[in-house]
Amino acid sequence: MNDYIVYDVFEDRVGLLPPGTFVPGTDLMGVALGNTDLATLTGFEFYVEHDLRDSVTLFAVGSYLEGRDHTRSTPTRMGIIQRTVIGLGAAPRSFSTNDDESLPGISPLQARVGIRVHDPSSDPMWGWEIEAQIVDNQNRVATSLFEQQTPGYTIGNFRGFWRPRPNFTLVAGVENFTDNRYRTHLDYRPGLGVYQPGISFYGSAALDY
Repeated sequence: MNDYIVYDVFEDRVGLLPPGTFVPGTDLMGVALGNTDLATLTGFEFYVEHDLRDSVTLFAVGSYLEGRDHTRSTPTRMGIIQRTVIGLGAAPRSFSTNDDESLPGISPLQARVGIRVHDPSSDPMWGWEIEAQIVDNQNRVATSLFEQQTPGYTIGNFRGFWRPRPNFTLVAGVENFTDNRYRTHLDYRPGLGVYQPGISFYGSAALDY
């Protein structure tokens, strides 16, 4: 991909702190939006299911994506402008000379694997499923932007539906019934993160007319 949109740190760790004292996620960091000349995205998605019986189905769905910035040290136009204002215009992008780096904000390998029990008809009136949501650790991060690695996790989810009438559907479920403490990689703040809630319940109703 040409001209992929990226971040460019234009203030050297804000320029207000002594070297080595910058704390990602706590201290302010000046960034500008720009474009990198060449980035690549490589990945895959899959979905499979198998009927054990007319009313029992096994399923799995997953995805993987890797992003690389191959011209990472080339400064962006806005980054040069901003750095020139503070006397650092000749510095490389984000003050890093590494020319090949992972793109930020890329989800790791992840999958959902489970079993679904349902009405055996072609238009089921009820069904429920239980699944394991499995996410790998993410160590492919943009170090020049202080993006932090995140550990993998596995949580359990349960959901079900019932249609008492053909045009009326009730849905209910439990997210993270294992009550795990985890953080997704896209809950991104450099150095810190926003943790997802523990066990959560939800429900909804839909009327078609």
